[in-house]
Amino acid sequence: MYYGPGINFQLVGNWAEVKAGLNELPDHIRKSGLRGQRTAAEALAKMVKNHIKNDDLGLAPKIRSNHDDRPLIDTQAYVSSIKAFSSGGIYYVGVKPFIYEPKSKIPIYILALILEVGTNNIQPRPAWTLTIEEYDNKGGAVKYMSDAVMKHLDRIYSQIGFDINY
Repeated sequence: MYYGPGINFQLVGNWAEVKAGLNELPDHIRKSGLRGQRTAAEALAKMVKNHIKNDDLGLAPKIRSNHDDRPLIDTQAYVSSIKAFSSGGIYYVGVKPFIYEPKSKIPIYILALILEVGTNNIQPRPAWTLTIEEYDNKGGAVKYMSDAVMKHLDRIYSQIGFDINY
């Protein structure tokens, strides 16, 4: 049974209007935007995987409760399940549902949530929260996306003799 606080994610803004506008962009611009999203998502996935593998965020010890030092989760199974993926023309990063921890057969996204926010018996290990803060401090998705978009557009336009200064 999970005793930690709930987390609720929601989109902010008029996404139907945004998606409709994106569909009207020229194909090369739309592809550049998707490439930028993918680059940003992959960068975040790589950062969080490295922090979890290296255990370098100064988080609580990896134990369930007093006198029980069995790991809560197979770290390699968790890290390998973190992916950048797309759905409906939008890139996401995280753990997809229906991927199970090999020993406990519990969905890894549930274990990831427990690790992130903790329970009555498990201290939080907010690897995602701290990594997202670090990612934002490095310019976040806007930086990764704009760099990828501009590089892609520069490559396309340079083929026809135009230079893009960015």
